Amino acid sequence: MPRTGTPGFVLVDPETLTTTFVPLPDLAAQNDKATGLIWTPDSNGLALTLSTSVDEPTVTGIRIYDLAGRVVRTVPASGGPLDDVSFFPDGGQLALAPNSGGVRQTSVTVVDPVSGALQHSFRVPLAGGLIGWTDDQHLLIRVYHDAGGIPASDLPAPVLGPGDDEYDRLLVVDLTGRVTHSMHLPAEDAEHLFIGSSAGLPSSAAKITF
Repeated sequence: MPRTGTPGFVLVDPETLTTTFVPLPDLAAQNDKATGLIWTPDSNGLALTLSTSVDEPTVTGIRIYDLAGRVVRTVPASGGPLDDVSFFPDGGQLALAPNSGGVRQTSVTVVDPVSGALQHSFRVPLAGGLIGWTDDQHLLIRVYHDAGGIPASDLPAPVLGPGDDEYDRLLVVDLTGRVTHSMHLPAEDAEHLFIGSSAGLPSSAAKITF
């Protein structure tokens, strides 16, 4: 999305690298925060988080656009400032996680991507961010190493093992918030993380597979 001028997005042809600018004239409508766009699972559209305030953003929904910039639908959603949105690859589930904002917990809701109906809701009592789905029953969460490991409210902190203050951790959690697997990030400066198949990786990658 451009910083100035007409709001919209640019599509790039992967073979010719030609670009097409698609205007989104209603981008600011119910979207004071203007967070980034993400692809829908079928690659036929884009999703945008809607919010109502810059100073204290409150999520109001997820707007789905087609690749011509037309609004397909708006998925109802509500909550505090939202950082992470992740579709399950088949499009059947949508996970939402708010910005931690200094709160020592990670709250996650899973909704129907068409109706917005709540399917699951849970908390992990350590500050972190949602990375994405590992399968249809598990999500990957990055726990920040400086979160302090302090439990939030009445929830016990997950047992992560030694060396937890060195680097961030990756937690595989089920849809109740139970940690089923944890691992250290191999580097402290990993800015972007992506989930892919572990097929064909060497044995040296065992520490970062699950």
